[in-house]
Amino acid sequence: MIKKHIRKIVILAVFLIIGFLVYRNFTSRNKNGKTESVRVTRGNLEDIMTISGEIDAEEHVNLRFQTAGRISWIGVK
Repeated sequence: MIKKHIRKIVILAVFLIIGFLVYRNFTSRNKNGKTESVRVTRGNLEDIMTISGEIDAEEHVNLRFQTAGRISWIGVK
């Protein structure tokens, strides 16, 4: 009977030690790295690319209209 109690105490102690080591490992990671704070400002993002060459679409469509005129806008996705 006493051996069962000692065995339970040893198993509990092992779990507590493992739990403590895991906790210490995860909490010590944050102390080593530096935290940098910056102030957020609202602004426009702009990315300009200048490329030469040709672009070829996978699909082509011929547009034919009944009346002559100028196309002001074609909605393409």
